[in-house]
Amino acid sequence: MTKRKKSNSKSSYSLQTEKIIIWVIARVKKGLRFKPGTYSKFIERMRLKETQGNTEKHHILPRHRGGSDDPSNLIVLEVRDHIAAHLIHYLEFGYQGDIDAYIFRKATSHIDFKTQGQKIAELNRLHKRGWFNPEVQRELGLRGGAKGGLANTAAQFEARSKVGNKYGKIVGISNQSENLKSTLKCILIFKHTDAPDTLFYISPQVSAYAVAEALNSECESMNRQDIMLDLPKIKKGGPWYALLRGKRKKIYGWTIIEIIADLDILD
Repeated sequence: MTKRKKSNSKSSYSLQTEKIIIWVIARVKKGLRFKPGTYSKFIERMRLKETQGNTEKHHILPRHRGGSDDPSNLIVLEVRDHIAAHLIHYLEFGYQGDIDAYIFRKATSHIDFKTQGQKIAELNRLHKRGWFNPEVQRELGLRGGAKGGLANTAAQFEARSKVGNKYGKIVGISNQSENLKSTLKCILIFKHTDAPDTLFYISPQVSAYAVAEALNSECESMNRQDIMLDLPKIKKGGPWYALLRGKRKKIYGWTIIEIIADLDILD
């Protein structure tokens, strides 16, 4: 009985991982990358954050891009933030080494592998079942080489839509609107009307109110008290909760421009 439960959990982990891979790779291949400087802003935010619990050293310029072990290129991050750093770097620059690192770190945080060989085997398995899966690649129209006649056409869009229906939507506000708790387990990236060039990264929180508190803390650290939320008003519920559920696109000048789903949404 216990063995069956473990297997189901592992299967659920794999399915979520494959969905994340397919969505992220498709997004980058279509040129839908984060704006230049997004990763740098994330690192600066992390420098100001007090770490708690288990931490790891992260190479700001990844080793696969020639980054050294010099202290100036290292930053201590919590495990969750370390994983997010690789994902955000990939979504801005598109280097395969980052998506490998993201999968690798997610795998090691969810499955207790005994050896390095087992970790490599899992990474290879995910490569084969995820974005290197021939069927998925063919349907997404993302195979290597010259662009085919369907590139960026209505036909290709329709093909990608079919893939989306088959594998499920991965990240976005719409698929989180049913469950506020799921949204709260994600990394939320906000933007404010009066600060269009600034992105506010909020790590997973326990409540909608905690998200507002974290956002105010970010504003304060950037000396932007003018756009801070009215917490007593937030505490009453209403519009703010509608924003997090995906029912409203903008409230009090704030918009959620990205939701980075985390594989911890398994319980």
